[in-house]
Amino acid sequence: MDLLTVVTAYLFLFYGPVAGGAFAFGLGLLMDLFSGGLFGLFAALHLAVFGSIYLGSFFFNLLEPRGQAFLIALAVLLKKLLFVLLVSVFSTEIIFSQSFFWVCAISVIVTGAMAPVFFVFFNLVQPVSVEDFFRKSKEEF
Repeated sequence: MDLLTVVTAYLFLFYGPVAGGAFAFGLGLLMDLFSGGLFGLFAALHLAVFGSIYLGSFFFNLLEPRGQAFLIALAVLLKKLLFVLLVSVFSTEIIFSQSFFWVCAISVIVTGAMAPVFFVFFNLVQPVSVEDFFRKSKEEF
């Protein structure tokens, strides 16, 4: 389950491409800083995910559950394929097993299927702005 891709798509849809891209890049940088792997790997992966969501939004409607599921599944598939490609190119010591690819396939399917559920959940727990919070608290008193 790749929840970070779902959050990137949600931010892109409801807060614009700048918010989605900034979240993807910032998240990738944090993952690079705190992991011991190739520096820049996760930043590149998450920017590629954002780019695929951005380009895919021209062809699929992210406001519909079917579009959310399909586009996010494609973005996760791209992320997994780019991960395998980049790690294979820059590290000759790593060998991927068949079970790794099965786990990746399951992750793509489950993330795509659960994406509309998470979109509904994120809409329910949308944050309240500070101004709205103070206005509502003044109205109560």
